[in-house]
Amino acid sequence: MPNIEPVDPAKAEGKTKELLDKVSQKFGRIPNIFKVMGHSPAVLESYLAQSSALESTTINPKLKERIALAVAQTNQCDYCLAAHSAIGQSLGLAAEEMLKNRRYTSDCKKSEAALAFVRILLDTKGSVPSKDIAALKSAGFDSTQIMEIVGVVAQNLLTNFVNHAADTAVDFPAAPKI
Repeated sequence: MPNIEPVDPAKAEGKTKELLDKVSQKFGRIPNIFKVMGHSPAVLESYLAQSSALESTTINPKLKERIALAVAQTNQCDYCLAAHSAIGQSLGLAAEEMLKNRRYTSDCKKSEAALAFVRILLDTKGSVPSKDIAALKSAGFDSTQIMEIVGVVAQNLLTNFVNHAADTAVDFPAAPKI
């Protein structure tokens, strides 16, 4: 039983209804996480705005999903592991690669450098040593991309925390356990 029941889109009103309708138009359905966030139109709107802004980053969508998987694994968020495994698959990420990403590794050396940075970012709660920023730059990331990686991590922390607090029912195929 969820700690916070999802908003019923058929009964939603005002700003919540407007935002859930946008989610439905974009995804063709309304995943449970958005129904849970719908209890606070401010939270749902801020998430959607951040998500929209991060769509225009210079880092590619596959790297964003790799990051999401690593963050979800660290935070043991079954909902996000399932959702981002489905999204990763739709982007062409192989199942074995996604399992590696959850362990901060990758067949792609540049992605692996980014995931190592994400691990340090999470482990240090954002207080990343200068040497680790330098290592990421040496791997081919510029300051813009480093800030975008931080933004993607922050976005995923929000969804992990929402799902943990609400105990959101998973409405994607379950991700494999590791």
